[in-house]
Amino acid sequence: MIRLKTAVNRVLVNKDRYIKFLVVLHAGSNSLGKSHRTQVSLC
Repeated sequence: MIRLKTAVNRVLVNKDRYIKFLVVLHAGSNSLGKSHRTQVSLC
């Protein structure tokens, strides 16, 4: 049971990191898209 708990905890920690990574990636792609759009409109 202890092994199962540690495995579950590890998965949960990895999930949190993965979600944070996805959020950062999403925000980065959004900012890139906005800057790209403004550049296109300026041209």
